[in-house]
Amino acid sequence: GKEDTRTGQKRVSIASFFSELHQERQSVLEKSGNVAAAAAEADVVAKLNGFIEQSVAILGGMSGGGDERTKMLMDMGRTNQKQKRYDQAIGAFRKVLDISPTDVEAIYLLGMCYLEQGRYDSSMYWHSRALEIAPDNVNSLVAMTGACFYQNRFREAIPPTRRAIQLRPGNGDFYANL
Repeated sequence: GKEDTRTGQKRVSIASFFSELHQERQSVLEKSGNVAAAAAEADVVAKLNGFIEQSVAILGGMSGGGDERTKMLMDMGRTNQKQKRYDQAIGAFRKVLDISPTDVEAIYLLGMCYLEQGRYDSSMYWHSRALEIAPDNVNSLVAMTGACFYQNRFREAIPPTRRAIQLRPGNGDFYANL
């Protein structure tokens, strides 16, 4: 969530918090072999995500509320991305961009969804867009390097890797990419 400027603490919607809590519980139950209980937890997560989507729709119909709507969409996108439900995550991040077309975090996370799906050209497009807005975004530079590597486009990986090294010279992982 976003940081509350008054308290300095992170704000998270209640529904997103419980959705992530139930998702973690589902994972533990799956690992322990309790498939029925894990399936019940998955239903709870789906219902909570449905509640978040309804809340976003209600906020979208109200005048104002853009910051809260954006926050809820980002929370929903992150939760779906963690659950590898990329189409829903991409949809949420695109809705954020409908509200705020230059939201670098939403653009970056869109690129990451595509990268995690193996859709490297789409990933590179979104990370390039993030870099147009925030040229020093090391995360997008590293993601672009990864997308190039996965496609065996090693020469194209050199410029973003060099830029990442300029921005964070002490990170040895960047040197390994060269």
